[in-house]
Amino acid sequence: MSQFSSIPPTYGEPTFDEPRPSWPTGLGIFSIIWGSLGVICGACALGMTFAMGPFMEWAAKMQAQGGQSGSGPQIPTTPMPPELMPNVVQMLGAVVHPLGAILLLV
Repeated sequence: MSQFSSIPPTYGEPTFDEPRPSWPTGLGIFSIIWGSLGVICGACALGMTFAMGPFMEWAAKMQAQGGQSGSGPQIPTTPMPPELMPNVVQMLGAVVHPLGAILLLV
């Protein structure tokens, strides 16, 4: 006869871990995606806020050199009007917006 019994020992009912709720995972994935898009769009907005003035001046200079005439889009040859220049609030918003998106990523 064998020393081992053919019936395995039982130690009571098996216990299972509680299922993890799925809403924190969904919320985390959503904030990572939204934060990544916010960082990318905020960086583009920040760059365009400070690059728009020199870009418009360059475009006006190129148009004046080329003597463009016809049905193409007309770019003004004068400096950018003060109404279109970014003000302090827009510059501050362009800097602060990516910080909020970085907070979502963290």
